[in-house]
Formats: sequence, C-alpha cells, structure tokens
Amino acid sequence: MSAPSTDLPPAVRGVPAALESGDWARVKRMLDRAWPSLVDEHPDALRSALAALIERLQYPAAPEVTLDAVRSLSPRERKVLAELTTGDTIGTIADRLFVSRNTIKSQLHSAYRKLGVRTRAEAERAAVRHGITPETV
Repeated sequence: MSAPSTDLPPAVRGVPAALESGDWARVKRMLDRAWPSLVDEHPDALRSALAALIERLQYPAAPEVTLDAVRSLSPRERKVLAELTTGDTIGTIADRLFVSRNTIKSQLHSAYRKLGVRTRAEAERAAVRHGITPETV
C-alpha cells in the first residue's frame, strides 16, 4: 500500500513507524517540519502518502475473527449472519425469515459481540471468510 520508508524523503522516513505506533504528536511534528520541502520537492510522494493514509483511515484493518468465535454462534445467529452477506436490508432479511426487524437486530448484535466485530462490513467479511453464506447454512 505504501512505499518502503527508504523511498521517502529523509525528513519523513520515520512517519510510517510513528503512524503504526499511533504517535500522532510525533507524526505532526515531522510533517510540520517537512511540509514545505514535501510540497516543493516531492509532490508525487506526498500525494501517494496522503492517499494511502486516507484509505487506511477509511478502511481500518478488520479484527481477526477466530474459529472459536465462529463456533460460539447459535444456529440462528449463523443464519442471520449468512443472510447479511446478501447485502439485503434488515427489513428484507426479517421478512424472509418471518421475524421482526428487532429480532434480527438483536441476533446480529449478539453475533457481533461473539465475533468481536463492530460494523456490518466487518461481520460480512468474517462470515464470508469462514464460509457462512446462505448457500452453506
């Protein structure tokens, strides 16, 4: 996703490590000092680095869902999670399974908790990765 740190201008070679550690104050100090030379001398590298940072902030790494977490799901939670991978709305899933929207929301909340995910996208990725799809459930 990003260039190796040796390809970066010397003033910002430490930025990737600072980003990984979450040391935002250090990142800010480095960028404050290097900004003028980056804009003038390395505009393409700056654009590339900013694009990579924006992508990372928009799509943070999803938590790794373990097989034990998947095994802890009830059959109904597995079914609802499988239906989630279709991209349908909660209302459509509820209608298909002949239950209320609140029942679906409750079952999804429980599945999210067991899997350790926070978003629908994370839940969908975990389901597909572990073979939980409408065809297999």
